Amino acid sequence: MMNSAEFNAILNSATPAQQLSLESAHWRYMTLIGHVRGLVDPEIASGDREAFPRYSAGAGHSLAFSEADCCRFMIAVTGISAKLCAAWADPDFYSLQGETYNSSLADPVL
Repeated sequence: MMNSAEFNAILNSATPAQQLSLESAHWRYMTLIGHVRGLVDPEIASGDREAFPRYSAGAGHSLAFSEADCCRFMIAVTGISAKLCAAWADPDFYSLQGETYNSSLADPVL
């Protein structure tokens, strides 16, 4: 895992457009594995389920978060470097930013 200085240095190298793409891709992955709902356009979510069935949780189910799978998905849908995607997908992302999971934009699926 990265420490906060490494994490911030990598993410600060991203352009604003890349940061938006990373955030979008991250929520797409979280939707795909069934951890959140309502953040991704239904057509995009449907396309992701079709294109990435190995990461797709069935209706009413969720898969465990995998940093490696999240990173692979983000690289595939954004074309952004593995280094930036890994920094964004780091499981300490929220704690390093002073946020908790519950204060994120997403509604967790319980």
